[in-house]
Amino acid sequence: MEAVVFDLDQTLVDTLRRFHSLINVALALRGFRPIPWRAFRRMYSKDVLEGALPRGVSAEVWEDFRRWYCSFSHPMDGPIPGARRALESAREAGLARVVTTGRGCPCSEVWAELERYGLADLVDEVYTASERPDGEWHAWSREWMLRRVAEDLGVEPEEMLFVCDYWVDVESARRVGVPAVAVLTGLEPEERLRRFGALEVIEGIWEFPLVLERILRGGGRGP
Repeated sequence: MEAVVFDLDQTLVDTLRRFHSLINVALALRGFRPIPWRAFRRMYSKDVLEGALPRGVSAEVWEDFRRWYCSFSHPMDGPIPGARRALESAREAGLARVVTTGRGCPCSEVWAELERYGLADLVDEVYTASERPDGEWHAWSREWMLRRVAEDLGVEPEEMLFVCDYWVDVESARRVGVPAVAVLTGLEPEERLRRFGALEVIEGIWEFPLVLERILRGGGRGP
C-alpha cells in the first residue's frame, strides 16, 4: 500500500448540521419551506433527499450547495474524534495522505478548514469537485477523482485505500479498483455499505488505526 485517501465530510469532520443549514438556505432563496432537522436526518440516512426537493429546482439547489459548502460554517462543525490519530497512523506507516471532497470549492478553502481543525499538517494533498467532469455515473461519484489521485501519485489504484462514509464513495472505489473502508458516521446503513463492496465497515474514524495496522500486517482483506 502506498496511500490512504480520506473523504472529508462525515468521515474526518462532522459537518452534517452545515449540510442541513445549506440545503435550507438554498430552498429559502427560491421561496420554499425548510426541511426540519429530524426529517432531514431521516432522509439523509435513507439517501432520499433528492425526492424531498421541489421539482425543477433540485439541480440548482445542489449546484449552490456544492459551491457554498466551504463558505458556510455551523457552531457544531468540527473534527470527528480520532481524525487526527487516523491521519497520524497513515503517516507513521509511511503512506501518503490525501483528502478528497465532493464540495465544489477551491482546494485552498479546504486547506484553510483543515488548518482550523488542526489537521492540515498531516495531509499531503487535497482534491475537490471544483473540476468535476460531465457524464459521471452519479452526481456524487468519486470515480474520476480517485483515478486522478492514483495518476498524480504514480501508483496503481489497488495500492491505495479509500476511507469514506457514503455508498456512492464505496461504489466509486470498487469501479476504480481501490479497496474501501467505510465509516458509519455518515449515517449510512452498514448493510448498504457492505452490499456496494466495502472492505470493512467501522463505527468511525477512531477505529481506523487498528484496521490499518491489521491490513498492513496482512491480517485483513486489504492489499
